[in-house]
Amino acid sequence: MRFSSLLLSAILLPALGAAELEYRFLPEKGGWHVSANTPYDIPEEYWYEISPEGNSVLLRAERNNQTALTLENTVAAPGNYTLSGELRSQSDPGARFKVTFGGDNPDYRVWRGPDTRGTPEAREAQKHAMWIERQSRELASGNSDGQWRKFQLTFLVPDAGNCTNCGRNRRFDHIFMTFLPVSDHEQAMTRNMELELRNLKLTGPGEISQPPPTPKKAAGQKPPAKRAETAKPENPGNLFDARPMLKSGSMRNPPFPPEGRLTHEQLIRLNPDFFIRPIFRYPPEQERKYSSYLRFPPVASSRGPFAAATIYDGKFYGICRNGKQSELCEYDPASGKWRTLWRNTAPESIDNYPYGNGNVPLLHTGAVIWSGYGGIPANGGAPAPLPDFFRRPGTYALLGRQLYAVGPGPGQLLKFKPNGRPDQPLVLDRQNLPPDKFEGIWSYPDSRTLLAQAGSRLYEIQPATGMVRRKLQFYEIPRIIDTPLGHILTLRQDYPALLTVDGGPGQSLLLIAGPPNFIPGIRVLPGAADRNLPPKLKPLGLKGQYLLLQAECHRLLLINLVRPERSLMLRGIGFGRFHLPPDGNALWLEGEDALYEIAPRGGWGSRPDSQEGVTIEDIRLEQLGAARLDPSLALQQTYASDADLFRVRPVQKGKRQVLEFTAEKIPFECRVSLQFAPELTAGKSLRLVFKPEKIMRQLPALRIGEGTNSGSAPPAADGTVTLRSGSGLVELILEKSDQPVTFTIDTVLISKGKEFLR
Repeated sequence: MRFSSLLLSAILLPALGAAELEYRFLPEKGGWHVSANTPYDIPEEYWYEISPEGNSVLLRAERNNQTALTLENTVAAPGNYTLSGELRSQSDPGARFKVTFGGDNPDYRVWRGPDTRGTPEAREAQKHAMWIERQSRELASGNSDGQWRKFQLTFLVPDAGNCTNCGRNRRFDHIFMTFLPVSDHEQAMTRNMELELRNLKLTGPGEISQPPPTPKKAAGQKPPAKRAETAKPENPGNLFDARPMLKSGSMRNPPFPPEGRLTHEQLIRLNPDFFIRPIFRYPPEQERKYSSYLRFPPVASSRGPFAAATIYDGKFYGICRNGKQSELCEYDPASGKWRTLWRNTAPESIDNYPYGNGNVPLLHTGAVIWSGYGGIPANGGAPAPLPDFFRRPGTYALLGRQLYAVGPGPGQLLKFKPNGRPDQPLVLDRQNLPPDKFEGIWSYPDSRTLLAQAGSRLYEIQPATGMVRRKLQFYEIPRIIDTPLGHILTLRQDYPALLTVDGGPGQSLLLIAGPPNFIPGIRVLPGAADRNLPPKLKPLGLKGQYLLLQAECHRLLLINLVRPERSLMLRGIGFGRFHLPPDGNALWLEGEDALYEIAPRGGWGSRPDSQEGVTIEDIRLEQLGAARLDPSLALQQTYASDADLFRVRPVQKGKRQVLEFTAEKIPFECRVSLQFAPELTAGKSLRLVFKPEKIMRQLPALRIGEGTNSGSAPPAADGTVTLRSGSGLVELILEKSDQPVTFTIDTVLISKGKEFLR
């Protein structure tokens, strides 16, 4: 039999009238210890739990006289001492606390002490050794419905007085109280006894203090494993300045603590800028090994980590190992209960699970849960096998309860029945279909639209109507990352220097990092060109004002897009996948030892306003070395020799102004003169773009010049005319016209230098 102890703690509050001690369970102080008497190699940590606030402790026992919780204190005066608090039971009826009270004086501890026993000092101390006879009482737990109820116990510390022979003080200065869970129906128990105490306070007539911590090592016991680092007083919190990282594109010294499991209290102190809540903890490997020896094994002893997982309707679903088998489990955070929906009865380990690496997520449709094993009914039952070609993400997608997959032909999608069998190819709009086979499809949450990829082109497809719309075309083949926060697109497999987020059906892509002129036609977040993300950072999505990244060591980075110097890093929690909870206000991280809920304490903030990105026309202007000249601002004067026959007027076309010319049937020469601001055109060239481009077929007698002394020429075949005098004067000469005609100067360009580059 092994009987060892683990020291816990108490803190002393300022005395007001009578002395009062309010207990807290902090590992670095003394005053409490928990002991568990068990024949198995099971650590004491299994038999108790401490609340995150440190004000309550839950004792667990599978039989009587197994787990004990002891309070030890030093008192200064005799009298009545009162212990008050609250207790509750989460056990079978009949479970209760047996409370034992006792005490002794300094001479007793010298006489019976393990280091002084049998010495001359001990024989001398024996003459004056005294102890308080142990008193036992019982605290009924009441109902086993988990309801708290108050209790109060009073104990007398007698006045021992002085020795009548030598006058030596024999005052009792040490008292203890032990709480032991017991039950009258030990053999009939169907679960562990679980009794919990909280808000314990000890009051008395004199000063009450706690003894210093005295951890003891049991014979043959190995020293406890060293915990990972705790937060130091100078801990800077979670803030870090991301500007150097974004400027250099490297993160040479990631400021993360070493690997290791941390207690909830340690995580709270390491992460003052985050709200952190463990939803459930995975049992360590040691607990999985000894769980078979327990009379009442823990309900979720084999669950976690998971090969694949998802969130649906506020519940967590995961495929996990159970011995040599694997099973699909459901966890309800509201009730804390697990349920096994399906168990693989084949004698195979989860290593043989087709998608054990987690690349293909678990997908829940409400009636069927799709996984590598097939479509498993949500209410339980044998799965319908998936088609053989479902081997990687992007080959199939779910909309509602309908499964869609990439078809074998060009621009073809297949629809599948709920049992996983092909139904029929979708009838799509052939006019807008790509000539190549789709490489992947993804669904938009809460919509009726699919996102499909064919080479460098992206398409939006509505299966119900067959409508196909091209969303965007890249210069390179993009990589699409599907996350709970949406679709992320990059142009390189391992280098997210160019990062965009899909805005949703009918919405433009949003450029977060990279040169705006690389992908024309998308919206851009301010500062995107200055964000140079380091290699091998995995983008997770955009939430509020934060860009979520996963570093190489599986740590979470929140890059503040508004104030990068106020970015956040999550310390002490490495994770693989993440999920969005039902309210969407936090993240659920599948950590190394638990499923955590986290959120910044200051909130996620608002996404910064985006702005129009670079268009294809902007790129062409850059290649020409030109800028657009707005006629509404630059045109100073117009003149028409015969305004009733040949005239000009400004017309609004979209967001810009064009010049519209109207010519009647003209038997003789007519002129229209335009004077642009000379201070803008001096030393530069002008280029006029006419619409329609083949204006010369309609008006072969049209000439464009820069005044009577500069000559004139017809528009080129592409409908453009370049003028190089720099005077800003443009003359349109129409010698004659056989029929009425209308045309426009659609665009006026001005060179940045003396000449256009092309």
